[in-house]
Amino acid sequence: MGIDEYQDAISSSSGGLKLKGGDSSKKKKKKKSSSSGSATDRYKSSDLSVEQLIKLGGKANETDLSTPSSSTSQLNSVTRIEKTEAQKRFEEVQKKRMAEKAKKQALQTHKDRVTAFNQRLEAQSEHFDIPKVGPG
Repeated sequence: MGIDEYQDAISSSSGGLKLKGGDSSKKKKKKKSSSSGSATDRYKSSDLSVEQLIKLGGKANETDLSTPSSSTSQLNSVTRIEKTEAQKRFEEVQKKRMAEKAKKQALQTHKDRVTAFNQRLEAQSEHFDIPKVGPG
């Protein structure tokens, strides 16, 4: 049993063993191309187009309005994302809470905050203590 018997099982180029039914080439993953693009790209492009449309809109007003132009078709294609009523109310409440919190912190000095913190800690029960079970 010499090495010569195993030479046909060993590939000279890769040096590894050939397995039955095994394919030496690995499958590569294909990249998925999105034709629509990401939401941020669309948002950025819409910002640029809005600025351009404003400029083009002013030029279109100066020219004859009866002729259809590309700027008017672009103005119609721009969509705006508006917040719902619930989202608006939520943001208002968040702003009010932040303002109240800022007022409270502005009125307290560091010393007052430390004493309030220490009082709160003293009022809490020790969570390290093992509760007694049974009489006694």
